[in-house]
Parts: sequence; C-alpha cells; structure tokens
Amino acid sequence: MVAFVAAQTVPAADPPKDTTQAAFTRNKKLKGKVTVDFKNEFLKEALKEISGQLEDQKLGQLSTHYAPGVSQNTRITYAGKDVTAEEALDGIFKQLDLGYVVTSKDKDRYDGWLEIAKGNERGFPAGTTVAQADPKKPGAKKPEEMKKPDEPKKTEEAKKPDPKKPDEAKKPDDPKKTEEAKKPDETKKTDDPDVTEEDEKLAKSQLDLAKKLQDDGKADRAKTVFKFVVKKYPGTKAAAEAKEILEKGDK
Repeated sequence: MVAFVAAQTVPAADPPKDTTQAAFTRNKKLKGKVTVDFKNEFLKEALKEISGQLEDQKLGQLSTHYAPGVSQNTRITYAGKDVTAEEALDGIFKQLDLGYVVTSKDKDRYDGWLEIAKGNERGFPAGTTVAQADPKKPGAKKPEEMKKPDEPKKTEEAKKPDPKKPDEAKKPDDPKKTEEAKKPDETKKTDDPDVTEEDEKLAKSQLDLAKKLQDDGKADRAKTVFKFVVKKYPGTKAAAEAKEILEKGDK
C-alpha cells in the first residue's frame, strides 16, 4: 500500500525589523547632505570627514567598523557637492570593491554602525531586506500600512451619482427658456446699419412728395415716386412705408 503525503507550504517568515539605532542610521544619517573633495585621501580620513559633517547637522557620528581584510589606509579620490552620505559612500566604495551593511542587532555594541567589507552591499546584507522601524517610534506601523489605498468597491461607489440627490447643475435647459433666449430682441431697431440720417431725410422728403401727388389725384406720378423711394433708399423707414402703400394699391 502506497501512502501519499501532501506537501505542506511553509509561509515565509516576516523580514526582521530594523532596531531603532539602525533605522536612524539608515533613514537619517545616510540621508544627510555632505560636500567633500578628496584627492588621494586615506579611506579612514574620508569617512571621518563625512561623519564630522553629519555631526554638524546634529545627526550624530557615523560610526564604522571594518571586516577582516579591509584596510583603512587605502587611498581614494572622490568629490561630491551637496550629496547624501550614502551617495558619497557609494562613490567611494565602488572604487575599492567595498560594500557596507547597517548593523541591526539590539543591545549589540555595533548596533547602528556601518560594517565595511569586501562586496557590493549598500546598507543591507546580500539577498535580504529589512522592515524599517521609525527611529522616533519603535514598533510603529510601516508607512505603507498607514497609507492604504481606498478599496476599489468604495471608490467606485463614491463616483456613482446619488439617485436621491440628482445634480441640479446638470439639469437639461428649460425648453421654454431656451426658445425665449433664441428669440430676437424686439426692442432692437431693425434699421439697416448702412442707412445714414441723411438717407432718412432724403427718403422722407420724396415720400412726402409722393403722398402730395397722390392727394392731388396724380396717382401715376405718385406711384413712380413711391417706387423711386423703395429702390433708391432701401432700409429706410420711408422706403418701408412706400412699399406698403404700393402693395395696398396693387390689391
């Protein structure tokens, strides 16, 4: 009889959390700005200068210790203006094929120090990551935990319009008001803008003449003058009146 045993999946352990001292070194000291110009300087003197500038910024000393095989008297050349301490260390150490790890061991004498060794590590041991602690509040929640994104469902619901509270600003225009707005303003003058006051005077003078001829029984001559007013002075009030008289006479 063959027995089959289901393999159990062992969940990965949570990454270790930085100690308060290690987190302060990683988040504060290594982020401090420095300006240096080293020319064929001893490694230990270069690191001492960087540490001194951090102390001037009230960030404390950048303590270091060296792994076996690393010489403090190796000479380096590096210049950086207003760079972070970790940028300066990267520029220095890559010349020497060196790396560093922020020591994170509670109650250890080297807790928060930089351990310098052969390699290319930059703060963390090779192949590992560390959950960082807030140096001011040990054990506080991680930043990503404090700023959780809104749940998709709630976000979508927030975007949906409330049927009980329709957006009054988006109501369709009142058809009556729209039509009224489109109607021409009857109070505006309909006179031709090209007609001058002089044209109006001349047209009225000819209109009066045509009316007098009509009253005197000279209908044919009056009709000729009315037509002249309409043709010669279009757009004038006199021309409009003359046209109206002609239309009545033709009926």
